[in-house]
Amino acid sequence: ASMAGFPLVEAQIAAREFLDRCDFTRMEVGLISFSSQVNLQAEATDNARKVQAAIGRLEPESSTNLTDALALARDRLADADYTRYIVILTDGYPDAPESAVEQAQIAKQDGIEVVAIGIGDADLDYLRRLASTEAGSIFAHAGELVKTFGHIARVISEGGRSLRKLS
Repeated sequence: ASMAGFPLVEAQIAAREFLDRCDFTRMEVGLISFSSQVNLQAEATDNARKVQAAIGRLEPESSTNLTDALALARDRLADADYTRYIVILTDGYPDAPESAVEQAQIAKQDGIEVVAIGIGDADLDYLRRLASTEAGSIFAHAGELVKTFGHIARVISEGGRSLRKLS
């Protein structure tokens, strides 16, 4: 419910900016929403219109079930044979913070890059624990979310080099 009003509108605009910057000839994008319930809003697709429609259907609800959202995203990406990303947007702290970190760790062990973007009351230290790399944990101040999502989409479209772990 903390996403009601302007935060949700800004998130929707940012998500649309993300789609505008994606190279759909080389990638697919899906959408999972999470509150007390986790919902697969759009399967991964190269059809931007399907994801755009899903973005328009987002509604604020109660709590922050990030654990199940990460598990669902990981499940949907499990059999893909290309570079995979989970981009998280949160405005606070999840219901089960350690469980969500565990799910993020499993995703990373499975070769899925995790990008964690926080707004509002999100904790940057916590975002760092979720993300695959330091560069993949971002706090977007008011009015910066659209620019941040556009940047992340561009980096991913270009192969994600600046978000990858240093080996």
